[in-house]
Amino acid sequence: LVVKKEFVEIPSCYLRNDVNHFIHLVSQWGPVKNSIYPSTKEIITRAMGLLVVCSSIENAEKILEALFDIILSKYDGFVENSEIFTPCYKAKQYLQSLITSTNITNILEKTNNIEYQVEEGENLTDTTSYNDIIDDDNIHIMTFKGWTQSIADR
Repeated sequence: LVVKKEFVEIPSCYLRNDVNHFIHLVSQWGPVKNSIYPSTKEIITRAMGLLVVCSSIENAEKILEALFDIILSKYDGFVENSEIFTPCYKAKQYLQSLITSTNITNILEKTNNIEYQVEEGENLTDTTSYNDIIDDDNIHIMTFKGWTQSIADR
């Protein structure tokens, strides 16, 4: 702008979208920030980090379902008078296993050169139109909010 002395409209805001800034935003959410349980706060922020680097919609769905089990549960641990674990406890164990087995640096390096599979033998490239891969069987696409709500309602 200054060097070329050209008039270019400058955007009024800039969104920085990287994992660290996203995790910081998550940690500032009221329910997370004000949580009296540090381990729950930690697992929620780390699970959201897993979502950022997740490369599969199926894995993202499993992570979200586990997060909702934790967030929406009143109880954790064993079901009273039994040896059965609550869904919240199982979800925490699942997310902890993902968090401890995932090396975020390696994931970020690998995602730089991913070719997304549309069908066996086909690759989704920059020139592929998203509408070209939607067929009548796939027409039930919904908004992100609708998708996450359907997971939370399970």
